[in-house]
Amino acid sequence: REERPSDGRSGGVMASASGSGSAHPHCPVTVCDPTKNQGDSQLSAGFVTYKLKTETTSGFGSVAAGKYKVHRRFNDFIWLDSSMMMEVVGTIMPPLPGKRGLATRGAGRFDADFVEERREQLQTYLARLMERAELVSLPVLSVFLCADDGAMAAYKANHPIANVGSKSYFVNLSAFSPGSIGDGPKTAADLKLDEVEAHVVLLEERLQVISRHALEVSRRNKDVSDQLFESGLAFTLLGQADPSRCSDALRAMGHAADQLSMDMKAQIRCDRDEFERPIADYLLTLGSVKQALEQRSQCLHAKTQAEADKQARETALNKGEAAAGTSLGTLGALRAASEAADQRADAAREALDAVTTRLCGEVDRFKAEKAADMTAVCKRYAEYQLTHAAATEKRWRSLLPQLTVALQRLHGKPGGTQAGGGAAR
Repeated sequence: REERPSDGRSGGVMASASGSGSAHPHCPVTVCDPTKNQGDSQLSAGFVTYKLKTETTSGFGSVAAGKYKVHRRFNDFIWLDSSMMMEVVGTIMPPLPGKRGLATRGAGRFDADFVEERREQLQTYLARLMERAELVSLPVLSVFLCADDGAMAAYKANHPIANVGSKSYFVNLSAFSPGSIGDGPKTAADLKLDEVEAHVVLLEERLQVISRHALEVSRRNKDVSDQLFESGLAFTLLGQADPSRCSDALRAMGHAADQLSMDMKAQIRCDRDEFERPIADYLLTLGSVKQALEQRSQCLHAKTQAEADKQARETALNKGEAAAGTSLGTLGALRAASEAADQRADAAREALDAVTTRLCGEVDRFKAEKAADMTAVCKRYAEYQLTHAAATEKRWRSLLPQLTVALQRLHGKPGGTQAGGGAAR
């Protein structure tokens, strides 16, 4: 339960990261102190580990009461996610971070800002896991949060997961097509999930369009912010170079442009945090939905194969019984194979029924939660746009009295009236 000693490969805690990694409310796990580690060979570029601090007085799920400190890399999170999907087939997992950062586009994977953004996303991922009782109770979670490196490696060896960390883990959304759960007679659940598949594909297409436009708006706002800054500097320098009666107005104009530039930068940050990130998170969640649907499709395929094998074994047994001269030993083997195939078909049907029931419930939960989430996101976005517009108007209005006085003086009226009707003093 104690923090492991350094293995000599650590490059130190990355400088711009917060280091504290404040946990979400009610989440007993904190992700903090991202650290760059050297690879095992000269060909390896190295990797980043994150400290996970877990503190619980009464325990939760499969985790016993106590304090734990471990270090995990991103591939370990992928392993945890894959393990849980294999144990609770058909569940819609909370989305892991994507391969690229939203606030750090174009940054390298060791860039401190990118690492900090990923740390925040991993914190959110674990917080969401903690809200799911069926996931918290899995033994693999206690291994991930509490086991030392040796114990975790042993667990991984005894519980292999295919394709962990490979490109195939990240679902290719564009390659997913509706109606992939098979042909033949459709049950009510089949029809419902077909509808969900088509809905998810449509959602993805439209959200990607929204995401692209949101990013374009951010780029344009950044250009506007930069131009406002440059304009503010130019007005200020002009006011300093021309000590006439309008120099104060020019400098005030420069100051207002500077303030508007800073306001625009604040708006860009808010748009990223309150709109772009939720949209990107929604797209990742759609990937999780598609993974769950694909798992159900695989279960349906397994059931179809099991039923075909059962039919083939029954046909072989019937032929054996009808054929003259079939030995008792051969008939016994055929009966045993037929019974085994029958049991496998029953097991496959039960597994499919269980996964279908779980997935239908997950889909209902997903629809309800995401509908509320997206409505809240749009409401916050609209409110902030109004706030920003009001602040922009206020800054321009605060400039008008100074410009009015300067104009009065230039027309030979020193101490002219202020905007609003009162005499200037």
